[in-house]
Amino acid sequence: MDMSLVVFQPTAKMTYDAIVECDKLGVQGVWVPSVPLSFDPIALISALATSTKNIQLGTGIVLVYTRHPLAMATEALAVGELAPGRIRLGLGSSHPFIIEGMYGLDFGKPVTYMKEYITVLRQMLWDGAVDFEGEYFQVHGAPMLPTTPPQTPIFLAALREPMFRLGGEMSDGILSGWAPLSYVLSIAKPAIKTSADAVNRPVPPAIASPAIIWHEDREIAKQVGQQAISMYLQAPFYIDMFAKAGYTANNGMISDDLFDDLFIYGTPNQIGDRIHEVSQSGVDGLMLKVETVENPVTEFLAVARLVAAMR
Repeated sequence: MDMSLVVFQPTAKMTYDAIVECDKLGVQGVWVPSVPLSFDPIALISALATSTKNIQLGTGIVLVYTRHPLAMATEALAVGELAPGRIRLGLGSSHPFIIEGMYGLDFGKPVTYMKEYITVLRQMLWDGAVDFEGEYFQVHGAPMLPTTPPQTPIFLAALREPMFRLGGEMSDGILSGWAPLSYVLSIAKPAIKTSADAVNRPVPPAIASPAIIWHEDREIAKQVGQQAISMYLQAPFYIDMFAKAGYTANNGMISDDLFDDLFIYGTPNQIGDRIHEVSQSGVDGLMLKVETVENPVTEFLAVARLVAAMR
């Protein structure tokens, strides 16, 4: 079971320090998210590549519209050489209100855009050269310096079936942030398998992303969960996903059933038992995120110790 942690502390330095500590603790892997107009995940894992020894370092996720795939490939070549075999690229298209509203870029056709993006990236990172003509990208060439293609795993963030099917067709794993566990099992996994089988390739893993709240009191935990999820309960893509999972967004308020499908809380033993239970449910991996009650550092490190001990 791939069991990794999403690490996003209030600053880049705090996130860096937390990941260094995770490496010392023996955590299997981490994902550094891309929050719009915040610090860059590739820059951060580049700094971590030489100051960690064993931990897998992933971008979870990079927004593809803000980087040309060849620029992404050259960054991956550098960081992959510094931490061979430990880099994972998690990619995502994000949402129109971010890409168009914040960056002023055309969101266009995200599935088509992502398919072309991964094609270019895969050719560069796995084959060592690219020769591609598409709707969005027309790129040709190879690295001008001698290099061995690092074959960096490419993970795809997905919320809805067309992107799940693309993930099954082309990616090395699918990340489903804020997707209920029931949705990952009933919607995501079948779509991923169908598309992978159609092109006769191994079925990539479906990675679920439950959130952990390091607190025993349900009411306090639910308040934290409500704050964490409130924006997503009002975003069209997420409302559609929650509806397909059988949950109705009630004026942006989280229901008890949806809370229990998304969040893990309780005593350390209860949290550990629930993580184990989720890991045995049929998902292929976990990227666990921590929602802060009081102290982001101590609560995250408490979860990191627990997860490291479960390996």
